[in-house]
Amino acid sequence: MADDYAEYDFEYLPNGGWGEPANILYTTSWETYNPDPWQAVNQHSESRRSFAGWHDLVVTIDDRAITYYVDGQHFGTHDAAYLPERPMSINFNQWLIDQTSTAPRAYDQQVDYVLHVKDQVLTPAQVGARIGALRGAGTSFVDEVPAP
Repeated sequence: MADDYAEYDFEYLPNGGWGEPANILYTTSWETYNPDPWQAVNQHSESRRSFAGWHDLVVTIDDRAITYYVDGQHFGTHDAAYLPERPMSINFNQWLIDQTSTAPRAYDQQVDYVLHVKDQVLTPAQVGARIGALRGAGTSFVDEVPAP
């Protein structure tokens, strides 16, 4: 229940989990949580369909809300109560949790690009244009995020 905790997630469960029997994509904005006993202070959006294959995932944060997009389409907007209160990191994880199926399954996570833009809110189209410009210039890697 840390006062200054924040986390923003695209959580895709292609084989279910957390009580879901099949594919679901959550976007979740966390204010805080307590692991034991479990208490979650968050807001989420969800879609129960397959998201197999490549997708562009964009999250924007301004002084009013956190907004999530999948392939340029609005997926969910979460309230100002969940805005960040400290510097954050970017992480990639795979959740292998709480599966109801015993059938063999495979998970393959690949990331084509990450773009972080400070103090600007870009539309998904503007993100695509920036990525296109970097690729067009032959740029394969730039790291301008300051060290903590």
